[in-house]
Amino acid sequence: MPPVPHLTLLVPELLRPPAAAQGHAGEARAPQLEKLLARSQRTQTSPRPFETLLAETLGHNEADGYPLPFAAWRRRGDGLPDEAGWLCADPVHLRFLKERMALADSHRFSLGDDEAKALVAALNAHFAGRAEFVAGAADHWYLRLIANDAQTSAEASLPQSAPPPDMQSLALPPLSAVSGRGVSQQLPQGAAARPLRQLLLEAQMLLSAHPLNTARSERGELPINSLWLWGNGATASAPAISADALATAYSDNALVRGLAGASAQTKTAALPGDASAWLAAQGAQNTPTPHALIVCDALLGPAHYDDEAAWQAALADLEQRWFAPLAEALWRGRLSRLTLLSTTVFGVLRWQANPAARWQFWRRPQTLAQLACHFAASDSASPEESAARTSP
Repeated sequence: MPPVPHLTLLVPELLRPPAAAQGHAGEARAPQLEKLLARSQRTQTSPRPFETLLAETLGHNEADGYPLPFAAWRRRGDGLPDEAGWLCADPVHLRFLKERMALADSHRFSLGDDEAKALVAALNAHFAGRAEFVAGAADHWYLRLIANDAQTSAEASLPQSAPPPDMQSLALPPLSAVSGRGVSQQLPQGAAARPLRQLLLEAQMLLSAHPLNTARSERGELPINSLWLWGNGATASAPAISADALATAYSDNALVRGLAGASAQTKTAALPGDASAWLAAQGAQNTPTPHALIVCDALLGPAHYDDEAAWQAALADLEQRWFAPLAEALWRGRLSRLTLLSTTVFGVLRWQANPAARWQFWRRPQTLAQLACHFAASDSASPEESAARTSP
């Protein structure tokens, strides 16, 4: 009999803060998900950005306090060489909102390929000899600073996988950590960041005055008036071989493709239309995937921009296409284990269940709003208690 697969399902922003639904008619319900969560073993760990959890899930962990090389990984996923020295320089919209500077990413606007090419060409013309910009996709841009002669000689002895030393020291939060939020305190700080701050200022002036953005504003679309720089780590080695390593990662996310491509053990595949399609494909194989990862990030944008109606609609779609069929497959023994991972305001939450959990009738389901209230109340516990909580 062929082995039964273990599936890890990564769904960021599965729980919302209790105040998020205030003023919205109706409570978010996902009955099959609620039943699954009630009968799973749960673990809570410290908050991490979505990108960091992706890296950890695929075997890449931050070491010695240096940032992870998200730019190199995502470039690989976008079909570009994963060379050292590049930053993600994603197109964003900045505006002042209630006395703070808020950032909107591509979850909030549409940017065509031709528009991206025109703006990148304008940046390259302005920064010729100082910096190079490349678009891996319409909303995935990359930046490399061009070293002068003095820098070139000083950096000649660096390993090929390392960006310039000053770049490695910068704390540049991933895009998901700032989208929909105030960013004034998240901009690059310190002496090492001066070249990037100067570049950002010039780029903002150039982009704001570009005719393409004038046309976007006239059409009622958000102008692309800034960049978000992140992903500045040195290229990491492949993760260690593991007996339970992910064999296949299913996602349309370029970062997932790049992370899997940096591993000798994990293949990538497009995200199936729904769980039924994935289960059917597994059943048709002589040897099903022993451990698979599926990344469904449909809740990410609505959560970051406090769009409760869109979040509830995306949750209902996930319940129908993924949660309900996967829970049924688990109860019937078509999965050996189902692990559900989520980044939330309460930290990283992990639920894990096997087919035998089906019979734990005494574990009564809670709504997602009730779960959120539970975690919100738990946040008042001591740091030692809240560092890592595990359900009974």
